[in-house]
Amino acid sequence: MSLEREADKSFQIGFIILYGFFSIYHFLTDPFQYFYLKPLSPFTVLGILMSLLVILRPTNLLYFVSLLLTTLFHYVLKAPIGSNHTIILSFLILALLGTLLWAQWENFDWSFAIVKFIRIITPLLYFFAAFHKLNYDYFDSDLSCSIHLLRDLPFGEIFLRIPNAFLIVAIGSILIETLLCFLLIVPRFNAYGVAIGIPFHCLLAFSGTAFFGAFSSLCFLFLYCFFPIDHVQKFASTQIGSRVLNTYREYPLLLGAFAIFLISSHILIFMIWSNSYTVLILPWFIFAFCFSSYSFLACNAGWGNEINFSIPRSLNSFYSVLVLLFVFNAICPYLGLKTKQSLSMFSNLNTSGGISNHMLISWSPGPFEYTSNYVTVHEAYDPRSGSTLNFKDETVIYYQFLDFFERHPHLQFSFTNNSGEKFESIVFSDLKVDAGRILHSRLFRKWFHFEGIVKPGEGTPCLIVDSAL
Repeated sequence: MSLEREADKSFQIGFIILYGFFSIYHFLTDPFQYFYLKPLSPFTVLGILMSLLVILRPTNLLYFVSLLLTTLFHYVLKAPIGSNHTIILSFLILALLGTLLWAQWENFDWSFAIVKFIRIITPLLYFFAAFHKLNYDYFDSDLSCSIHLLRDLPFGEIFLRIPNAFLIVAIGSILIETLLCFLLIVPRFNAYGVAIGIPFHCLLAFSGTAFFGAFSSLCFLFLYCFFPIDHVQKFASTQIGSRVLNTYREYPLLLGAFAIFLISSHILIFMIWSNSYTVLILPWFIFAFCFSSYSFLACNAGWGNEINFSIPRSLNSFYSVLVLLFVFNAICPYLGLKTKQSLSMFSNLNTSGGISNHMLISWSPGPFEYTSNYVTVHEAYDPRSGSTLNFKDETVIYYQFLDFFERHPHLQFSFTNNSGEKFESIVFSDLKVDAGRILHSRLFRKWFHFEGIVKPGEGTPCLIVDSAL
């Protein structure tokens, strides 16, 4: 591909390279299980290798599509999982695959089209992240997730000594997310949104407990899409931009070597020195500083005239369906549906047990009643090993309990339902009618799942650790 052609495709190349680096961080969340390192799975290795191929050859769409399909298959294979960035990623991958398919039929630049989709879901992402936090427990110093996340941040423990520090962080995070939503909705303020969003996500990236490194790198990709495409192309046409493209074209292995060094050195650092996933995000600060600085300069220089680009009506309808599903997924907790992976972003939101702790939506979730029925699990007996599993009176949604029981039918459970009735040594056949009436297919349950809950009337702690069921 000629240098002029590469300059013309510079926005697309930048998008793919950024996705490749995000993908490395995404797949590395597999072996990094909070505070210990697991052996690399074959899928993790495959995903990292595909990410490297994409970084080395961003003009090869076959590599990019293969990475998207690998990531999607990996997600379906692992699901249900609790992280919010994976559900956001699944919507992005579906949109990308659909766009690439349409681009083959209609012969248009897919990267111009996907920008339109990302510019819709990104403000929605920030809106729901802020909206879910408007609950009473988020502003409780004994329960608030802001306390947990603040401890991971630089000087967090020192900052916590300030009176009402958690309240400053709790209110500040809601204000920043609301501000980002507004700035990214209004085109003339997009530059300010990018300039504020990048440092904000750099700060969040220090939270290794929540794997915010992967989430932040995904948000970097989203914020890149708010740069006017003509700005990126004009930069690629300048003398500096041409040198960058020429160096990358002639010496692609330099970037690949950097990516390999990034992976190997950080795993080594993790094993020897650190006990946190946080170290993985540190190289992004170099990129983020340049990215954010350019945004501030662009704020003063003017954001430029956007390239006019129309997408096929059928693709626009496809995007509309995905956006509606994205919104539906986010409001599920208020409808009495699933509570996990609903963009709750460590918000202390609790809509289980027939109650809601939200300040604005305080009525009982409905019209569905999945979150109204719950059980308190005392213990389970495993006749195969003769051992007894103590669940420490964990309270879970009845649907989630049946799902676990259906996958482990050899166990015998002792539990109490939400009416106060206690059941001893229950086998799965005793609840088979309930399971058949309530549960959906296992494939559907990969998306439809629930957070561990607390009993009605008790405060909602920050649910950093998943339920045992």
